[in-house]
Amino acid sequence: MFFIVAFALLCLKTSCQETRRFRSDVNNLAISAKEIFVATDNFLYKLNHSLNVEVEEALVLDKSQFNRVKILLVWEDNGTLVLCGTGDGGACEVRDLHNVSHITGKKKSVVLTQLNGSVVGFIYDSNGKKYLALGAFATSMQTSDEMITLRNLEHTVDLFTAQEKDGGLTPSIKREDIPGVGLLEFVDGFQIKNISYFVSNMQVNSSYSNVTIFRMNTSLEYKNQILKPLNYTAVLCCADKPCTKLLASTLLLRSGDSALWVGVFSAGRTGDSDNTVLGLFDLENMKFSEPSKDCSILKPIKELLVHVNLTAVLAIEVNQRIVLFFGTGDGMVLKFVMDQKLHFMWKTVLHEFTEEKAVFRKMVLGPSSEKYIYAAAANQITKIKVANCGGGTLKECWEQQDPFCGWCTPKNSCSFKSECQNFNWVPMVEGPMQDTRQLISFKMLRTDTGVVAKITMHVNRNLTKNYYCQLSGKDNSLCESSFPQCTCKIENDTFLSQGLQVTVNINQSLNFSEILSLHDCRNVVKETSKTPCLDCIKAGCSWSGYDCSFATSETKVEKCPALLELNMTRPNEIAIRLDHPDELKSKNLMCVFNGKQTKAGVLNNGILMCELVNNNNISTSGALTSVNVLIGNSLIDNPQSLSVPSCYFTGQCKESGLNANITDLIPNEVSIAGKRQVIIKGKNFWGGNATKVQFTQFLSVTELQVESSTETEIKFALPKASKGNAEVCVKLPDGRCHGSARVTYRHKPSCGSIFPSTMWDSGGRYLNINGTSMNLVEEVIFENYTITLELLGRNVRFKTPKLTSQPSRLHSVKLVVVGEELICETNIRSYPDAEFQGFTTTAVGNQWQITIKKKSDQLGITKDDVIVDAIVNNKIYPCPVVEDIVNDTIICKTDASIGLSGLKVQIRLGNFSTVLEQPFNWLWLLLIIPFIFIFLIIGACCITRRKEKELSRKLSQQLELLENDIRNEIREGFAELQTEKSDLIEGSVVLPFLDYKHFANRIFFPEAGSNSRCFVNDICAPFQDTQELNTDEFSKALFDLLSNKLFLISLVHTLEAQKTFTIKDRCNFASCLTIALHSNLDYLTDVMKDLLRDLMDQSTNTQPKLMLRRTESVVEKLLTNWMSICLYGFLRESVGEPLFLLVSALSQRISKGPVDAITEKALYTLNEDWLLWQAQDFINLKLNVTFPASPGTEDITLDVNVLDCDTIEQGKEKILQIFKMKFGYFQQFQAKHIDIEYDNNGIYLRLQEIDQSSKALDNGTTVLNTFIHYKIPDGAKIRVTRRTNQPKISTQESIKDDSNYDKKYCHLIKADLEELEDQVNSAQKRKKVKLKEVYLTKLLSTKVAVHSFVENLFRTIWGTPNSKVPIAIKYFFDFLDRQGENKKITDPDVLHIWKTNSLPLRFWVNILKNPQFVFDMEKSAHLDGCLSVIAQAFMDCFSLTDQQLGKHAPTNKLLYAKDIPQFKEEVKAYYKQIRESPPLSDEDIKNFLMEESKKHENEFNVPAALGEIYKYISTHFTELLASMEEEEALQNIKGQLLHVRDLFEERKMIRWQ
Repeated sequence: MFFIVAFALLCLKTSCQETRRFRSDVNNLAISAKEIFVATDNFLYKLNHSLNVEVEEALVLDKSQFNRVKILLVWEDNGTLVLCGTGDGGACEVRDLHNVSHITGKKKSVVLTQLNGSVVGFIYDSNGKKYLALGAFATSMQTSDEMITLRNLEHTVDLFTAQEKDGGLTPSIKREDIPGVGLLEFVDGFQIKNISYFVSNMQVNSSYSNVTIFRMNTSLEYKNQILKPLNYTAVLCCADKPCTKLLASTLLLRSGDSALWVGVFSAGRTGDSDNTVLGLFDLENMKFSEPSKDCSILKPIKELLVHVNLTAVLAIEVNQRIVLFFGTGDGMVLKFVMDQKLHFMWKTVLHEFTEEKAVFRKMVLGPSSEKYIYAAAANQITKIKVANCGGGTLKECWEQQDPFCGWCTPKNSCSFKSECQNFNWVPMVEGPMQDTRQLISFKMLRTDTGVVAKITMHVNRNLTKNYYCQLSGKDNSLCESSFPQCTCKIENDTFLSQGLQVTVNINQSLNFSEILSLHDCRNVVKETSKTPCLDCIKAGCSWSGYDCSFATSETKVEKCPALLELNMTRPNEIAIRLDHPDELKSKNLMCVFNGKQTKAGVLNNGILMCELVNNNNISTSGALTSVNVLIGNSLIDNPQSLSVPSCYFTGQCKESGLNANITDLIPNEVSIAGKRQVIIKGKNFWGGNATKVQFTQFLSVTELQVESSTETEIKFALPKASKGNAEVCVKLPDGRCHGSARVTYRHKPSCGSIFPSTMWDSGGRYLNINGTSMNLVEEVIFENYTITLELLGRNVRFKTPKLTSQPSRLHSVKLVVVGEELICETNIRSYPDAEFQGFTTTAVGNQWQITIKKKSDQLGITKDDVIVDAIVNNKIYPCPVVEDIVNDTIICKTDASIGLSGLKVQIRLGNFSTVLEQPFNWLWLLLIIPFIFIFLIIGACCITRRKEKELSRKLSQQLELLENDIRNEIREGFAELQTEKSDLIEGSVVLPFLDYKHFANRIFFPEAGSNSRCFVNDICAPFQDTQELNTDEFSKALFDLLSNKLFLISLVHTLEAQKTFTIKDRCNFASCLTIALHSNLDYLTDVMKDLLRDLMDQSTNTQPKLMLRRTESVVEKLLTNWMSICLYGFLRESVGEPLFLLVSALSQRISKGPVDAITEKALYTLNEDWLLWQAQDFINLKLNVTFPASPGTEDITLDVNVLDCDTIEQGKEKILQIFKMKFGYFQQFQAKHIDIEYDNNGIYLRLQEIDQSSKALDNGTTVLNTFIHYKIPDGAKIRVTRRTNQPKISTQESIKDDSNYDKKYCHLIKADLEELEDQVNSAQKRKKVKLKEVYLTKLLSTKVAVHSFVENLFRTIWGTPNSKVPIAIKYFFDFLDRQGENKKITDPDVLHIWKTNSLPLRFWVNILKNPQFVFDMEKSAHLDGCLSVIAQAFMDCFSLTDQQLGKHAPTNKLLYAKDIPQFKEEVKAYYKQIRESPPLSDEDIKNFLMEESKKHENEFNVPAALGEIYKYISTHFTELLASMEEEEALQNIKGQLLHVRDLFEERKMIRWQ
């Protein structure tokens, strides 16, 4: 039996259940073949059988409504779900079973709207049609209100109506039809064959109530015939207790189409611990009566069970066993198994809900395989496996005796029947209840031919398959025979004195073997055996009553009489109760006491009386006297070795008698883990060491060994058990179990909150622990300390220990329950001991009030924690704390007589104690203190007034100096703006133009870098053959395919429709397409125009002004590339020179003033973000620089202007720049490859940015060396030398290669200015205040310096040399005008914006911001910022709106604000001139495009571009084919596309080989 319980607990611990929680409690559930439906307040859930939520359906429209589902039924045949609830006026609905959101029918006012009303409904069949039987009752119902109605289900028109099928009457059972009914509660309803039943709890008056069953013959045709006359009967359950309330019920469907009704009844008294009873009833054979006649009574055919707090029941029949599933009020799901005779076999706990809420009254069985049941409690539903059949041996499977489990012969394992294939499943139970102790039994038979061993296997008595058994001894095989007739003849000489060990093998599919011990029946029983009969029968032999012999019949069932218990009824007489007494009839019996025999009395009803005669002849030397019974010379089995106290024979036993009694059980509540030390208190426990404790829970009975036993107290340990009640009694050597005590098993304790959650280091603070079942906690572990507990009601508390060390201020708390440690989630935080600062005393009546001040802390001390004593003259007086501790003040009152001095206060906090002494009385100083304060105040006022005057004078001086500094800065800026002469480069210079292919490559792929060089023919060697397009069959085929405009446009649209085709992919595709079709620009232009028309069709429907504003499509990038190709000649011939001069002028202007080497910010700039307003004063230095000469030539000497604040690297760059301007090249020099040396009268000092003399600031930043750092004077001689090749320690060639360059070093900003002043020996100088706004004039001075270059560039761009507009611009603008006419766009602003987005924004701004696209040069980040300001001004010239700028407008807008209006007029004239210029013929543009194609023929790697294009085609090949299928015009091209794919795969295979 314990194996079964352990098996179930193993299932519980290994998560045999699945659980789903909901927002509120479950109030109804139903199950179909595929789904489970759960109803909570206002919601309906559809779950699959794994409890995964598939649908969550709200049953109300808003939160103000409420709907509680009263009826939830599955109509599987019709595929619908019937739902009735209190919402919407008590409406009933029919919903689609597979789509519960779909309501197919509905009717209001069907059920009650009261939440506490009782409603029961079920679907019944009447002559092939389905109806809903509905019972409802509420206390507010009138006598004429309907209680029972029969409602239609199959017709949509009269759905849920209670009328007869031909209309007219509405039959029902009203409240007035049941005389005397007070309250009625419908509990259940169901149909058995043609009879339907309603089960209810009916209260007639306050003193009488019963359970009533209403009966209806639903086979009748009309509803009125079914309902009237109404038949009902009262249910009487049960015999010993008046159980007048039904809690739950279920039908037990049995074989042969019969059914029994199972009900759980309550006595209605909560104080009764056994307040629920299970009864089994036969409804088919019961009698019913009409209301006007005497009420008939229905009695149970059997009262099955008395149990604590049952709330739900489910019953099924499996393999000739009845299985009952129960739910309890504390959240347990139990499983009981009975045989056909309704005898309980065993019981186990299937599941325990952790919240210990009552199990919902309705449990359902899984429909598919009967492997699971579904039970709900509170807000959760759980899928529970009905058994754990997995794995195990055949014997283990047999020992379970679970009707759900059987032996699967193909798998050779224990399993459910549904899990076994080919129907080779052998059930482990059948027929009457079996002896689970043995799987194989045997009989030793004496026949005419000798001794035969007959083997019987109890797996299945009806097994007919060809199994066979084999018996083998230690060394050889004895015999074989077919199963189940398994017999083996054994020769006498094979028997050994100690028996013969025989192995029995059951072969074929079962594959089972067991070792049996076969003995000679004549030598089985030992002389010392207490159970000779039982030993004989276990050996397969026959017991004659006196001796053991071979059996003569294999069918004879022998039973052994045995002594069960003794009862000392009166002096000199003992009553012995025997088991199987029928075997002893007409036998001469003798009673034996300690070996002395006395004649036994008459055996009557299993009781044998033994009268004591000649007591003096009985030896009573021991405390106990043994009792036995003889039959002939053989003892009757006495397995318990029964005995009685020896004092009984001597008459010295106490008057209280020998019946033991239990008065108390300590404790009487334990956790499911058991309890190590339990005490039974009582009297007359005379058994001594032979005393045992019998433990009974449900159907399991166990004898427990005791640790110690006296006459009044027994100590023992309780085992682990399931939650619920158990009984213990004291089993004494007389075989009886004396007394009874109940012990309740509860869940293990759970730790809740701990208050307070703080402690002090010295310990001793009481901490209270809240939680559940805290009375079961044995002790607490705090850190490494084990502490005993104090029980306070339902909570416990403990005292914290002293902490010797504090590695951590957080401390864990663990509860100990039977050696198991349960961790509390709340941690305790420790703090240093409290600090008390002093106290004061005040007389209050006859008492003294002591006020103690405490330093603020986080201990949260309360008045209950503090103990205060007043100590006066070494006497201690208690001082109770009278008020709560507020503002760290402790107030107590004492009766002690306190003088002016000598008072001490002792404060105790747990283990912490401190003593405060009264401070010295300084009252006499109070007279002097006022005078001291007066003098101090007068002195302080004088000193303060003097300091204020001095501070005011210094402040005025500082303000005057600050004003002077700002004034000087503004004046210097104004003077510079008005007097500075421009010395920037002008005139003709050599322009470092990039050739066309590199210009185009940078325009097409601005972000690709070196990855795009493979598209230029002079870079990648594998593609330098310009004829590869003609020789490569794949490239030629793809080129031909792209030359089909219809296909190409479809390809572009298909790619753009894909979400994975990003903007970057679109630009890359457009550029590759431009390269591939560069040889046929005329065709490319046609494709671009078609795509633009498609884009306009999209844009004009929404916001046409936004078209071409960004590059988000292939055609927009194509337009950029097309403009770049067509305007390259104009760019090189006209715009290139003014653009280069502007860039050169900006670079020179920036380098004219200080530039921070770290951030690149400069004093002279156009962009406020790049303004170096923190720069200090600087001076120009003219250096005489000498360059080393080549062999045979003289040294080169140049004058170079630098700033004293320039770093050494900046100086090198300026030297090389001057060299380049004079000679046009750098020779072999680069800044990182040269050093410069200062010639100081023949001594050369190498100048470096960082050396040992560099200054390091306090924050770890190193200041870069400048010319002023080395004290280089004006006119100094500098020599340029080539840097020697030294071994590289790292890959860094410059300190700028350091990734933390901007954090390790500083130059003009982010450094301490005072330390920089120390470097030039100017520490005595006053530090100047720098304001950014003062230096905004530097932006204006820079703008003035380069303004002529800006004007020249702008006017060159929108200029028309020889009054001739570039062909591409004229052609494209005319195209946009035509499209505007076609689209009927009347707003001229739209066309202006299209043209601006196409030319200035898409091309010129790109060139202005990126001169490196046109020239062989590098663009710095600072230069990019300045060019962005100019580009913004350029675009503002094309804007149609007038900008309203104020003083807070950005400086980049204000800088060119006055110039923009003039430029706008020029732009308008430019656009007008383009519009009015003569139109171009198709021949003109065609010739122009052909000339551009031929001019740059063979400069691009077309196969590489085609290969890149095919990558996009192959990626979206499936989508492309699908789009081509939709257009008939593309059907002919489909084969061409597939041919390209085959060529590509062929080329890939060739290259791979």
